[in-house]
Amino acid sequence: MRKLVIEKSAVKNNLAVIKERAAGAVIYGVLSGDGGGAGIAALAQLLRDEGIGHFAVSEVSEAQALREAGFVDEEILMLRSTTDREVLERLVDLNVVCTISSVDTGLALNALAENRSTVAEAHIQVDTGMGFGGFLVGEPEKILLAYRSLPNVALSGIYTQIHAAPAGQEAEHQLQQFQRVLDAIHAATGWLHTGDPALLLHTDKLFAALREKLDSGWFNELLRELFAPAPVQVIQVPTLPKKDDENAAPARTDGKLVLDHPLTVADLGEGSPSAEGVVGTVAGAELLHHPSKGSLYLNLYYDLGGLSEEEVQYLDILTDMLDELDTPRHTARALNTLRSTWLGDSTACIAFWTGRQKGTPCHAKLVLSMSLLERSLEKAIELGGEFLYETKLTGEKAEAAFARVLSQQKLNMEQQFIQMGNQYAMVRAMSHYAVEYALSEACSGVTGYKFLCGLLEQADWAALGKKLEAVREKVLHHAALTISLHGSEAAKQKLEALLPGSVFAEEARGTAKPYTQELTAPVNEAFLIDGGVNYDILAWPRERKPERRVLARVMSYEYLWHNIREVGGAYGTGMLTRAGAEAYYTYRDPHMAESYETFAKGPAELAARSYTEKDLTDSIVGTVSEMDKPMKPCAEAKDLDRRYFCGITDEMLAADRRALCGVNEAALKAMAADLGKAAEHGTRVAFGSKEAVEAAKELFDRVETL
Repeated sequence: MRKLVIEKSAVKNNLAVIKERAAGAVIYGVLSGDGGGAGIAALAQLLRDEGIGHFAVSEVSEAQALREAGFVDEEILMLRSTTDREVLERLVDLNVVCTISSVDTGLALNALAENRSTVAEAHIQVDTGMGFGGFLVGEPEKILLAYRSLPNVALSGIYTQIHAAPAGQEAEHQLQQFQRVLDAIHAATGWLHTGDPALLLHTDKLFAALREKLDSGWFNELLRELFAPAPVQVIQVPTLPKKDDENAAPARTDGKLVLDHPLTVADLGEGSPSAEGVVGTVAGAELLHHPSKGSLYLNLYYDLGGLSEEEVQYLDILTDMLDELDTPRHTARALNTLRSTWLGDSTACIAFWTGRQKGTPCHAKLVLSMSLLERSLEKAIELGGEFLYETKLTGEKAEAAFARVLSQQKLNMEQQFIQMGNQYAMVRAMSHYAVEYALSEACSGVTGYKFLCGLLEQADWAALGKKLEAVREKVLHHAALTISLHGSEAAKQKLEALLPGSVFAEEARGTAKPYTQELTAPVNEAFLIDGGVNYDILAWPRERKPERRVLARVMSYEYLWHNIREVGGAYGTGMLTRAGAEAYYTYRDPHMAESYETFAKGPAELAARSYTEKDLTDSIVGTVSEMDKPMKPCAEAKDLDRRYFCGITDEMLAADRRALCGVNEAALKAMAADLGKAAEHGTRVAFGSKEAVEAAKELFDRVETL
C-alpha cells in the first residue's frame, strides 16, 4: 500500500511565505481531490491550525465532509457551477458559497433561493483563457445581468483561474483581461465586489504589482521558495506479506501498489439480474411495473416515432419552457412551489436511444419523470398533469417567457461551446452515422442552436405559442404512452384507480414505432469559438460489438492519455464506442493538427505492442467495472425503462460480459489493426480557436464561426 506523508513543518513554512506574499489577502485552502490525497479533514485541520479559515472544494461530498468534521463556521467555496437542483439544494443546506459561471447557473441558484425564501451567497467566475468555465471577458454585460437579475443571490466575490506558465506571459495577459472585466463592471455600476474575497482582488495597485512581479520571474522564484526549503515528501510503503503465510509473495520494493486479492476475469461473473417487470394496460396506456420499496418513481413516456424533426425541435423547446408558464389554476411560481413540496423531482425532457432490436431502431420519447412518496401519488397525478397538459402557451405572459427563456438558452449554449465543446463536436460527428445522434444534434447541437437563433431573430412569439400547442396536442393526446411505476404493489393498484379519471387517460392512442430520419453525408467541419482551447473529434461508423470496449479502454489509457494528455497538455482525451459509431476526442486541448496526427498513429502502435495476461486482465476488469457502477435509485429506474424500450435483456448483458472477458492478445491486436482502417476515413469535427483552426485548415471541408 502507499502512504502520503506530509511534513507539518513544510506546510507551516509554505504558509508563512504565502502569507507574506499575500500582503493581507484572504487565503483559501483548496481541498479538492480529498485534499490532494492527504485526507480532506486532516489537511483542513492542519490549515486551520495555521490560521486558514476559508476553504475551496470541487465536489458536494467534499463540502459535506468538511461540515461533518466540525468545520461549521469556516467559509467553503464551491469551485464548480451547476444548474442541477438537487446539487444546489445540498450546497445551500451546507451553507456553501456557490459559483456562478453563466446567466443560466445564476438563474438556477436564484430560483432555488427564492423558493426557499432565502438568500444564497455566490462568487462570479470569469474565464480569462484557461477554459475552466465562467463568463467570457468580452461579455461583461452578462455579468451585469447577473448582478441585476438575481435578487435572492448575494454576490460576494469574483475570480478567475490564472495560468502558471514559466514565462508568466499568459498569466499577465489573463490579469489584464480580468482587470478590464472589473473596470467594465465598475464603470457601469460603480460596484466591484464585497466581502472577504475582495481583498484578493484589491484594485489597481495589486494588479500592477502582480504584473511587475510576473515580468521579473517572481512566480518561479515563489515556487522555489515554497517547495525547496522543506518540501512535501511522498513515501511509498510496500505491502508486507502476512507472517503466518509462508507462501506469500515477497514485498514489492519498486513502489508499485499491491492488492492483497486482485480481481481476475474469473471473478467478474455475468452480472446481477435486473428487477423483473410486469406489463399491463390502463386508461389507454401501457403500464410497466417494477416492484420496489421506499421512494416511488413514476415515469411517463410518450412515443415520438410519428413526428418530424421540426416537431421534435419544437417539443424540445416546450420542455424547456414548462417551468416558466402559468396554468389556469396557478402561476408558474406557485405551481413550482407545489411540485417542490409534494414531489422530490418532477421534470420533462426528450430522450433518444438506439435499440438492440433488429435494424437498431431509434426510440424517441417525451419523458415526464416524478419521484415521490407513495402517499403523494394522487398529488403527483394532479400536479404532473397540470404541469404538462395545462400550461398556457399563448398570451402576453407566455410570449414574454418565450423571449426570456430562449435568450437565456442561447447564452447558455454559447458558454457550453467553450466549456464543453467536445460534447457538441462528438454528437455532430456521430450524427452522420446513427439516427439517435442525428436527432440529438437537431435538438441540442449546432443545428439546434441555429434553430434557436432563428426563433429569436423572427421573434414571432404568438406563432411559436401556436406551434407548441399543436405539437403538444399531437403528442399528449394521440401518441402511444407507456407509464412506468417503480414502487409497491399497493402503489400500482392506487395508480390504476387514479389514471382513468386523470388527464393522462386516452382511449384512442396510436402505436409506438421507431423514429426514422435520413442521415446526412459526412463532412469535416471546424467551428470557431473563443477561449483559447480546442476540442478535437474523429468519428467513424461501427456496428456495436461489446468487446471493442476493451480496445477503447486500452486506446484511452495506454496511448491517448500519454500522448495527448501528458505530452500534449490537453485536459482530457479518450476513445468512445457507441451504438453505430466510435470516436476519438480531446478536451480543452492546446493543439489541433498535432492531436489529429496522434489519432492517426494510435492503431498501428497498439497493434504492434505485446500484451501480458496482467495487461489484458487489468483492461477487462476496468472495462467491466464501468458497466457495474452503482446508480441512484431514480437513475436505476430510468435505466430499467430504457432497457425495456431498447429490448435489452439480462441474457444480452451476460453475453456482452462474456465477449469482454474473452478478449485475448490476438483479438486485441486484430481489433487495433481494423481500427486503423475504419478511422482513416472518419469524420473530423472540431471546436477551437481561430489560430488552431487556421493551422489545421487542410483537415476541414468547412469552417464556421459560432
